[in-house]
Amino acid sequence: MHLNKHAMHLIRLLIMGTEILKGKGVNTYRKKDKDFLLKIRNGDYVTEKNGHKDYSLVFEIVDVYEKNFKYAAENTSLPDQPDCDAIDALVEAINLSVL
Repeated sequence: MHLNKHAMHLIRLLIMGTEILKGKGVNTYRKKDKDFLLKIRNGDYVTEKNGHKDYSLVFEIVDVYEKNFKYAAENTSLPDQPDCDAIDALVEAINLSVL
């Protein structure tokens, strides 16, 4: 059961990372993916082979999402380095607004 939960989070993170790299922002509410992710967590993609649990289908799913992530990483329009001056200015403005 614990491995299923880890697999679900791995796939969720690959989906979210791909979206970020494509410039779609950070979407934490996964309504579209909810049923799929819950099926992974509940072990619907784990089969039995020779009396042992077989995760090969889960690994195939991970491979697909990992390829999508790598493609998005290679073709992203995001800069290689963050704009540290803009980040510092934003942090300063947030801190000043709290004070």
